[in-house]
Amino acid sequence: MNWKSIVAVVTGASTGIGRATTLEMVRRGSAVVGIARSGENLARLRDDAHGLAGRCETATADVADAAGITATLRQIADRHGRIDVLVNNAGTGAYKPVLQTSLAEFETIMRTNFLGAVTCSLAVLPGMLDRHAGCIVNVSSPSAFSPPPGQAAYAASKAALDAFTESLLLEVRDHGVRVSIVYPGHVVTPLTIEQFKGPALPPKAVCMDAERVARGIVQACESGRFRVYLPWFTGLTPVVKSVAPEFVRRQTLRVQPLNV
Repeated sequence: MNWKSIVAVVTGASTGIGRATTLEMVRRGSAVVGIARSGENLARLRDDAHGLAGRCETATADVADAAGITATLRQIADRHGRIDVLVNNAGTGAYKPVLQTSLAEFETIMRTNFLGAVTCSLAVLPGMLDRHAGCIVNVSSPSAFSPPPGQAAYAASKAALDAFTESLLLEVRDHGVRVSIVYPGHVVTPLTIEQFKGPALPPKAVCMDAERVARGIVQACESGRFRVYLPWFTGLTPVVKSVAPEFVRRQTLRVQPLNV
């Protein structure tokens, strides 16, 4: 990919993985629009991107607001002529036992983590299909295939995102559009700090910084690889689980005990 000619959109761009991905793409020369709810954090993102090879713009929007985010993406496409790359990264969670999680919290998490990605994809896909070119990267989690206790809503939203992404891949891959899904290990972000405020952090082997995930997202765009596991050995979990499910569940409980 010639990143200097790319127009990209990254959701959840104000912190963590989204922020690092935005800066990585700008560093490579792209025009990147970072979308998030926090105008203050987006202003800091613009400051940090100043002087890099590409150009960073921002837009304040909430992916859970279908009408609002659709209008925002339409304005970006009109202003730049197209959207070449979409990174659906925006996410939220509620880390507590299922009976302590309200139906409203389930709905909020699904609306952000799953339906937000669906809405953004639906907004950019027609243009990508018309041009027979484009790339959509959805940021998932190992929780999608190995859900720990206390993450029922979050894990369900990521599992739904997985199913959507694979079905979408089969529909568009013969029409020039690349679709990938990335599974980051533990990354220290505001969301994961909330997740592990009680128990200890996971083992260092599965921890990584947001910049490493950002490079993985860029590599997914370049290679067209469908599933990207970071670190790579997290991809062994579904294989092991298919033959020894109880072993994987016990290991999950050991690494991420229920935080009551």
